[in-house]
This record gives sequence, structure tokens and C-alpha cells, in this order.
Amino acid sequence: MICSAASPDLLLRYEELEGILRHSSRSLFVVDIAVPRNVDPKLARLPNVYLYNLDDLDRLVARNIERRRQEIPRAEAIVKDEVQEFTKWLNSLQVSPTIKLLQQRFGTLREAEIKRYGKKFCSDDREQLQQFTGGLCNKILHQPIAFLRRLSEEATMSDRLAAVDIIRRMFGLDCLEDDR
Repeated sequence: MICSAASPDLLLRYEELEGILRHSSRSLFVVDIAVPRNVDPKLARLPNVYLYNLDDLDRLVARNIERRRQEIPRAEAIVKDEVQEFTKWLNSLQVSPTIKLLQQRFGTLREAEIKRYGKKFCSDDREQLQQFTGGLCNKILHQPIAFLRRLSEEATMSDRLAAVDIIRRMFGLDCLEDDR
């Protein structure tokens, strides 16, 4: 029940309702938002009667605001972590294409050499040739790729761009993009 009548007197009195409400098995939830009050505060003493007024609502709102205020540092930490993750991802966008192009370049070179020299090996040895050339390419690429990944996490944007430019020119990767 919500009470909000413009009455100078109590409309729901303890003396009138105590007998009825004390023996009721049902709960009564009352919100008295009138000023002055419409409901006798003594009604809250009865079992199964829950009486709230504007002061109670103000306290509830203040308590909820305080709980939310206490969550601000946690929310800020979440936002900070997400910004850092986004920044890492954004920075990786400058080096990821170069990493892919390096892998493509070495994959193409590897396939060309296998095609060129694979005929000199018997069919059983060609599998070993595949494994050998794959492993060799991975070992050669390990340091440049690790370097690029570190750059995406640690270096400034200008340092990342300069290093990416040097690696692209060193391995002729820009002409690979033009071939697409």
C-alpha cells in the first residue's frame, strides 16, 4: 500500500488496525510518502507489517549511493585494464601485418626451394625435407617476430613504425602487398 494523502491527521491508526493485522497471516507492505505522515509509526511493531516512509527511502538511497561509490575504484580498475588491453591490441595492429608478411615470404621461399630441389630426393626423404625446411624457417623467423611482438608492447609508436619499415624493406615485404 502506498499512502500519500494531503491530510493533517493519521489515516491508518494503530488502535484501529492492531486487532485485524495482528491475526492476519498475510504481510502488509506500506510506503507512507505523505508529509505529514498518513500512517501511525506504531503499526511497524506488528508482525508481518513493513512500514516505510520518506526518511527510510532517503536512508536506503544514501546507502545504495555509498555502495556504488565504494565500487568506483573497482570499476576504474576494470576500465584501466580494458584500456591497456585495447592499447596492446591497437599497437599490435602496426606489427601484425608485417609478421604475417614475413611468414608468407618465408613460406613462399620454402615452397620454391622444395619444388626446386625436392626432385633430387626420394619420396621418403621429401617428408624430412618438408620438416627440415619448416623448422629452419621457423628458427630464422623466431627472433624477428619476437622483436616485433616486443615492439608492440614496449616501444613508442614512432619506434614501432621505424622498425616495421626497416624490416619490410630488408625482406622486401612491401612488394608482397602489391602482389595481392
